[in-house]
Amino acid sequence: VLELGAGAGLVGLVAHWLGAMQVISTDGDEQVLTNLRRNIQRNTTTTTTTTTTNKNAIQCPQLIWGKESAASFRELHGPSDVILGTDLFYMTKSLEPLFCTVDQLLTRDGIFVAVNTCALQSPIETALEMAQRFGLDCTITQKTTTDGNGSTGLTPITTNDATTSSTTTGTTKDHRNHAPSDSTHTNENIFLFTRRK
Repeated sequence: VLELGAGAGLVGLVAHWLGAMQVISTDGDEQVLTNLRRNIQRNTTTTTTTTTTNKNAIQCPQLIWGKESAASFRELHGPSDVILGTDLFYMTKSLEPLFCTVDQLLTRDGIFVAVNTCALQSPIETALEMAQRFGLDCTITQKTTTDGNGSTGLTPITTNDATTSSTTTGTTKDHRNHAPSDSTHTNENIFLFTRRK
């Protein structure tokens, strides 16, 4: 499991405690990495902060998004079957380096799971269109209310050319026509990216 933009490392820690055989939690910021390594050490029994052969440890190397950095990273760590990340889409200028990195590091049959809960500089379709440029298809799962008591569940919806169709209601939503008019956009969904077959 490869975690991008790990921050405090919660996603990588959860993957580790759920039994992932190997977890690599990365960030581009050295100060963030210092805190990340501290969090990992406090919350695991087998950790490492550098390149290692200990496959049970969580590794915390620096990864700056982009083609060259990702290619070098792949030489050291290999490709990943699962790439995870939270709130990676908020800066529009980071989208191309992000998806370039995913393209370099994701195995052919791998999956990139991204959760977004924060405000974005541009509509989510900007990220989806960038993913398509790198040959990634996306399935979106969104939180929905399932009963009158306020219980929630997950509803899968599929995306095609930034238009999403709900598989549970049969309705089509084109979010491009319904984006908020202000400069930030909020979209709380789980995005499952796979390589186009």
